[in-house]
Amino acid sequence: MEESECQCEHDGEVKEIGSNWEDEDICKDCVCRDGGVVVCEKMKCKACPAEKLPVYEDGECCPKCVEDWLSTEQESYEDIERLSDLTISCTAVVEKAKVQWLFSNDDGESWEEIEGANKFEYTIDDITEENDGQYKCKARASFKTREEVISVKTVDAGPKKISFGEYEVKPKKNKANLVCEINDPAFDADADVKFYWMDKGKQGALISDKPKFASSKGSATYSLVKVSTKKKPTEIACIGVSADGKRLAEGKITLVKKKKKNKPAKAKKPKKSKG
Repeated sequence: MEESECQCEHDGEVKEIGSNWEDEDICKDCVCRDGGVVVCEKMKCKACPAEKLPVYEDGECCPKCVEDWLSTEQESYEDIERLSDLTISCTAVVEKAKVQWLFSNDDGESWEEIEGANKFEYTIDDITEENDGQYKCKARASFKTREEVISVKTVDAGPKKISFGEYEVKPKKNKANLVCEINDPAFDADADVKFYWMDKGKQGALISDKPKFASSKGSATYSLVKVSTKKKPTEIACIGVSADGKRLAEGKITLVKKKKKNKPAKAKKPKKSKG
């Protein structure tokens, strides 16, 4: 028998001279050469286009070309209980991808890199309304970048309650000048501030919803002049809501025969996010 007439045997199968096949067990392309010699070379896979990356799946010799190689299971988290811990994540199906998380509290107009957040999972500890916003998972692999954005919103607890403070006022000839003061930048000329009579600890009749506004050195004052106190309760409430609706301030004025020193409220510094 001529050498050229020999056949090849591969994995129990007879192959004719010149025939070729793919051996998926070893991911190689094989050919039967003269003399019954089997020659195998590494399988040649098609190159992915520029906008895609190769993704290898179990049992496959050649990768799939994938454009959307970054994903997240959940794009929005709402009504998250405050002071709880929230973990958000994204997933890359390509190998050796690196990630960085960024935060925006202005609907994506600007982004701030979160220091140390370089894993595919990011946990927000003791979450508050200051953590409300958008979180961007930015991944990079083989000089290509993909992004996923996750929105986070805590439970709406209503406006934050702060204090105008407590005051004592001594009327003159059944007339009193009423003033409530607060050191909080949220309270300005657009804040909705009202004065009420207090009857046995409960809110009574409206005195005025148009107090005079003044501001000095960061302190806002709301005042009424010459309010008649004849046959009126001895306690007055000043209640205000900031223009953005995020602050609710309450204060108390007591009408007295002998005036003591008033103590206006001081603003508290906002809690910083742990990020």
